[in-house]
Amino acid sequence: MKADRGDLLVMMALILLVALWVYRRGYQALVPQVLISIGKYLMTIPLALIPPLIVVILKFKRSRRDDLSINAALVSTDRGTFLVAPLKIEVKGSESQLDFNSLSNVLEDLGIGITVIINRWPGRSFFSWKQDGSLFLSGLIWRKLDNLEETQSMIKAAIPALNSSMEGIKVGIDHKARLDPELFSEIMRMGYEGEELSVRVEREERTDIPVIELGESSGRTFGISLRDLTRHVLIVGQTGSGKTTTAKRIVYEAWNLGIPSLILDIHWEYKGFVFQLGGRIFSTKDGMPLACINPLSEIHELGATFLISETLSSILDLTPSQFYLLNQALKRLRDLSMGGAKPNLKDLVEMVRTLEPASHAEEESKASLLRKMEPIVSSPGAGIFDCDNLNERVLGETISLIEMGDVESDILKQIAAFFILKRLKDLFTREERKSTYPKLIVVIEEAEKLLPSYKDATGMDIIDRLFSELRKFGVSLVLVSQNISEIPEGVVRNAGTKIFHRIDSPSDVKGIRSLISEREIVDRITRLSTGECIVSTPKYIKAVRISPPEEEVLDPKSIEEVVSRERFYFP
Repeated sequence: MKADRGDLLVMMALILLVALWVYRRGYQALVPQVLISIGKYLMTIPLALIPPLIVVILKFKRSRRDDLSINAALVSTDRGTFLVAPLKIEVKGSESQLDFNSLSNVLEDLGIGITVIINRWPGRSFFSWKQDGSLFLSGLIWRKLDNLEETQSMIKAAIPALNSSMEGIKVGIDHKARLDPELFSEIMRMGYEGEELSVRVEREERTDIPVIELGESSGRTFGISLRDLTRHVLIVGQTGSGKTTTAKRIVYEAWNLGIPSLILDIHWEYKGFVFQLGGRIFSTKDGMPLACINPLSEIHELGATFLISETLSSILDLTPSQFYLLNQALKRLRDLSMGGAKPNLKDLVEMVRTLEPASHAEEESKASLLRKMEPIVSSPGAGIFDCDNLNERVLGETISLIEMGDVESDILKQIAAFFILKRLKDLFTREERKSTYPKLIVVIEEAEKLLPSYKDATGMDIIDRLFSELRKFGVSLVLVSQNISEIPEGVVRNAGTKIFHRIDSPSDVKGIRSLISEREIVDRITRLSTGECIVSTPKYIKAVRISPPEEEVLDPKSIEEVVSRERFYFP
């Protein structure tokens, strides 16, 4: 029990009365000893309180600093409270240049401000040179405070974004430097007017991580962050549940943020939508612009022949003998085409024809292999393999749609989809363009029909590996499917955000139960209305009503007539 002031006064009065009684009774000799004992007892109380008081004071002074996982401080100015961190910047070698415009472009969408100081202040040295010509600079990076954890995460994410944007520049948080709040306050007060060497790129109107707004949840606007989008999205729902509308919403909102998309469609559901957004439309119809991919375009690369053989073997369900013949034909084609034009699938079929079997069994395997391969180059839609014009430059300009509805064979669709994803992975990997936020969104409709499910020589799902690599380099996949049970396990595992529209198939409900433990949520998924969905991420599960993007119903033939006359498509 805690003693109040009255209790303490009563206690002190009793002590004094006892002391007077002892003195009046003649026990004067005992008084000093009693008083000394009492004094010692009373002195121990403040002495015992000193250590916890010191701890409380220090904790109070450092509490705000201890909440920070980086060397930063909260600084209040007349423009608000900011989380500010000191920077160290190394410009490696005399050939490297610090491009302030690049800094601005990188940090603009993050709502982050930065200043680089390359002059000398009294008593402070903000730059130094190395013998190889490298220059060390100091600076400040900051963001207006909203949520402390998210603000720290944004500043942390800005560092690798800066480092990947410029060659020869290394930026990092200076963990040893002491932040000068007065210097930052002065910088904010000046507002950068007339400052040639300082760059301010903060967007006052944006204080959160950019989001893709999907619709409404519990009466409030709901969206998924760009960071979650980079971890890939899986949209599942039966026909008419609204999953394509959700995919369109993601493409629409991403384009408003300047992020292009590539859509692989097999049901002609995106033509009017892409046309109204000013995108590019490709198909395999005569007279229409054709986007195509040559699976053998990299046949001369190390290990390419085995990957091509392995992929075609899995999709075509080849026997070991057929796989051997296919691999032999690829190696011979590779050697004969060295230094010349790149071969294609038609050349591969012809090369298989020229093989001379060593036995009757091999002769039968060759005949069976040809029966499986010939439809690839002769079926409707096979023109998608006749050329090779898929390139990052064009895809980065606007929204692009590749209609694959006229490709009748699912086998052709799988081959095309796999090598398109591989091409994107190779393009971004080659440029080492790692990114925290998506640079390109790839929407794959009917993903269960387009994504081949097989394992590579190491036993790893090839799609699983592709997904992981695409995520690192800023390619976000939005997979749309009717049946989650038919999606490769690696795809489901790699999708950071899962959006469930109405599903009532027993096998699919069973698959959802393996992902969502709450039975009432799974039961609700089976009763959702059109346009309603459950959004599941590692952090939350929410019920959302999707807001359809603005789209007018247009005549597909009129669109094709306009598109066929345009000349701004792939060469």
